[in-house]
Amino acid sequence: MDKGLLPRRYAKALYKFATEKKQSETVYKAMRNILAAFETNRELRVTISNPFVSEHDKASLIDSAAGMQNSVLEDFVKLLAQNNRLDIMREAALAYTTLYRQENNIHLVHITSAAPLSDADKKRLTDMIEKHIDGATAEFSFEVNPDLIGGFVVKLDNESLDASVRNQLDQLRQSLITK
Repeated sequence: MDKGLLPRRYAKALYKFATEKKQSETVYKAMRNILAAFETNRELRVTISNPFVSEHDKASLIDSAAGMQNSVLEDFVKLLAQNNRLDIMREAALAYTTLYRQENNIHLVHITSAAPLSDADKKRLTDMIEKHIDGATAEFSFEVNPDLIGGFVVKLDNESLDASVRNQLDQLRQSLITK
């Protein structure tokens, strides 16, 4: 079976169950914590995929990564453990967060700037983006990348606005090469 299809099916069932229990937002926050743990902790990824680590130990690690007690999520982790499917936890968490965002009209916005943005600049950018998404909710993340030289790059879901000096220099270089 497609490794992407199975996590999406589990995530869809979890979302439906969490919604019935009025826990979908809490599970969403826990899934974000789990994804952050997978992203920052290579040993967690290795341990969860290790067939010699017991499902019980893997479940305990995932519960710890969630960072909160939630009976719906605990039941979900137990279900995955019973079916020897904890190796798909990361993909299921990705699928759940994607589904939750779709159902709740939430957009991911990642802003990368050449230097740290002032609070006023952050506010101006977030206000402009919130106006663009017309009533939807946005989850903002900020990053500094000095390689941009100046300006910023905004990624909104699949859209990208590159207002960096590096991009402008690249475009100028390309236009000079093609002439």
